[in-house]
Amino acid sequence: MPHLSPRPMQSPATAALTTLQVTTFGEFRCQINHTVITPALWRSQRATELFLLLISADSHTLTRSHIAAQLWPELDPIAANNNVRVSLSRLRHALSDTTTISPLIIADNTRIQLQIPPHSTIDIDEFRHAVNAARRIYDNRTALPHLRHAVDLYRGAYLADQPIADWQLTYREQSANEYTEIALRLGRVLLALNLHPELIERMWTLLNHDAAIEEAHRLLMASYQATGNTAMVRRVYQSCQILLLQQLGTTPQRETTAIYQRVTAG
Repeated sequence: MPHLSPRPMQSPATAALTTLQVTTFGEFRCQINHTVITPALWRSQRATELFLLLISADSHTLTRSHIAAQLWPELDPIAANNNVRVSLSRLRHALSDTTTISPLIIADNTRIQLQIPPHSTIDIDEFRHAVNAARRIYDNRTALPHLRHAVDLYRGAYLADQPIADWQLTYREQSANEYTEIALRLGRVLLALNLHPELIERMWTLLNHDAAIEEAHRLLMASYQATGNTAMVRRVYQSCQILLLQQLGTTPQRETTAIYQRVTAG
């Protein structure tokens, strides 16, 4: 997508250095320099949603028509696009984004772009980068820092504290699936490296997000077996049995049962 040209300058004043810190996993929080943008400063929920929509996009750039369709699907295009214009104005005000050499938001008649200043931290960007880096690396030891970083960034469901909107669900489901994928790979690596305390902590954290992930139960059982904690192997297996039956109507897989049987037979 072509890069948007900044808005015309109205003043020769040089912009103050701006940094942006945004967390989207679990509790949403936005800070510009040392100022946290409170709900009162956002001025409207739609301005907040516009910001979140831009933050969620891979390039932080979206067409006005896409924004209108996502935020006001019930309105005709003219009314929806007018709402985009109003919300954009409110968003600029909330971000104190006055006309500078390097504005946070640049827009033309068709697109709106959120420019991320240098030295900013956006957790969804960091998460995607860590996930993609880990996927490109086949050597588990080399991938380990990326696996850990991605898992650490996932502090809860994407925008979990925000009013649920249809457009958010895709991002929430995708990031949850990626977290599960990366956390399980991390668990397998930690098991191979005999890093049992970290494995146990991370698998319990994963199960707090989704209690029916059978491989997480199995990794816990294998780790407890390796460390001689047979009581916890039994406890985890029995919990896994109940959860799978209640939530999925299934029984544990053969590999999971085999660990339990080895322990009970011993």
